[in-house]
Amino acid sequence: DDDVEIIVCSRSNVTVAGALKDHVSLSTVTPRLAVTAVASGITVSGLSGTMAVFNSDRCIMTYPWVQIVNPYNNKKEYHNPTSFYAGLLSSLQYHISPSRNQINGIVGTERALTRSDVDTLGKNRVSPISLMAGNGFVVRNGYTTSNNPSLANITRRRAVNFFGKTFESGLQPFVSKPHTPALRVYVVTALSNVLQQESNNGRIGNVNGGKPYAVKCDSTNNSEAVVRQNKMMVDVQISLWAPADFINVTLDASEAKVLTI
Repeated sequence: DDDVEIIVCSRSNVTVAGALKDHVSLSTVTPRLAVTAVASGITVSGLSGTMAVFNSDRCIMTYPWVQIVNPYNNKKEYHNPTSFYAGLLSSLQYHISPSRNQINGIVGTERALTRSDVDTLGKNRVSPISLMAGNGFVVRNGYTTSNNPSLANITRRRAVNFFGKTFESGLQPFVSKPHTPALRVYVVTALSNVLQQESNNGRIGNVNGGKPYAVKCDSTNNSEAVVRQNKMMVDVQISLWAPADFINVTLDASEAKVLTI
């Protein structure tokens, strides 16, 4: 289904997680994310070893298994966390990180994660769920399993997926039309309109001001050889908001200081 953005599986183990990762990496499927997990009972250190074989910005690894109350018998049960994580993610716009967002319905987790555990999992590109005082059970970071820091944020991958699908749909009226200077203008205008709307809605932007996007489609990226291959090349640059995952405060509590604002 080309409309599917996030996939999960009712079973969780390394084999299933690997299969989901391979699926979302296929060029024959529309851009999407896989939310994966490992089997119940895996320790933090055990999961850290497993992550050595995961390196994909299209895949999220969450942990640990979560506990819910079965509404049919009122008993507590442990469940695969992927559907809970995916449910939260699907409720958020692409530019909003799942980090620090609460997942409703969870009453416990298979393992109570310490701050050290959360830090270790984050360094190993795992996006864990744990209890945070006053906030309930929340996702603790917004990372994919990519080991490339510039590709690690879930918001970046979701934005790329969103714009990929949106551009493909929006450009259909121009496909197979004569490659003329006028057609290039129409294409640039169509893409710019989408980007401007996203900018107006606050979903993309440049923190230092300035236009958050650029679209180029001219003779510099459409040589005669490219055109004769029945192709039109369009270069798009977008400035995405970066999640402020770390807020560092420098505190000076010297009594001798005179404060000025």
